[in-house]
Amino acid sequence: MTSKSKSGTRKSTPPPPHVDYVVEVNVDKNGNFTYTENGVDARTLRPSLGDTISWSVRVKGKRCPFQIEFPGFGPFGYMTRTIRSSSKPTKPLTVTVPKNYSGNLVMDYRVTVPGAWSDDPDVVPPSSDGVMTGKVTQNAITLDTDSLGNLTLTPDPASYAAGQVTWHWTGAPQDDFILTFKTPPAGWPQGPTSSVNGVIVLSLTNPSANQKYTIQTLHSNLSANGTLTITPS
Repeated sequence: MTSKSKSGTRKSTPPPPHVDYVVEVNVDKNGNFTYTENGVDARTLRPSLGDTISWSVRVKGKRCPFQIEFPGFGPFGYMTRTIRSSSKPTKPLTVTVPKNYSGNLVMDYRVTVPGAWSDDPDVVPPSSDGVMTGKVTQNAITLDTDSLGNLTLTPDPASYAAGQVTWHWTGAPQDDFILTFKTPPAGWPQGPTSSVNGVIVLSLTNPSANQKYTIQTLHSNLSANGTLTITPS
C-alpha cells in the first residue's frame, strides 16, 4: 500500500515491525503443559515471516533443562530441527519458509523436560508468499461425519482466491488424515500431505480449476472426495 505526499510523490507504507515471541511453557506436578505468550494462550503459535521465537520452560515453577524438537519440517528453514537449553530461555530464531516448500504449514514440535514428560503443540507460519499477521485464514474446508458415520467436506465444491487454504475438523479433531490431489499443478503438493493435530494448511498461490482431491483418515478408515478451485487473487 502506498500514499501520496503533498508534492505528488508516492511513499511506501512501512511493513509492520517484526514480533519477538517468547513462549512460556509451564509444567505442573501432574505433567500438564500450558503455553502462554505475553499472557495469551500459545499452544498454537501463528508468527509472520521475519518474526522470532524463543522458549522458556518451568516445571513446578522452577526453570529446568529442556529440549524443543521439530520431527518434520520446522519454521526456521531446513537447518534447525532440535533446540536444547540447560535451563535458560533459548536464543531467538527467525521464522522463514523456503519459496519451494509446498507441504503442510502446520508444524508440530515436541517439548521434553526431565522425568520423560513431553507434549506436542504446533507452529503455523505463513508461506514465503504471504503474511498472516496473526490472523487465521478464512479459506477453510471443514471435515465432519454425518448421521451414518460418513466423512463429509464443507463446502464442496469449494472456490477460493489464491492464498492459504485450511482443512480441519468441525469441533475437536476426530482423527488425523491425509490429503492427496489427483492432478496437482506446479507449486501444489505433488504427493500426500499429512495433517498435524487434525489440521492441514497449504499455500495454494497457483490458480487451478476443479482440482479433485481425496481425504483419507488414518485410523477410522473414512474417506471423502472433494473439488477445489483456486482463482487469481
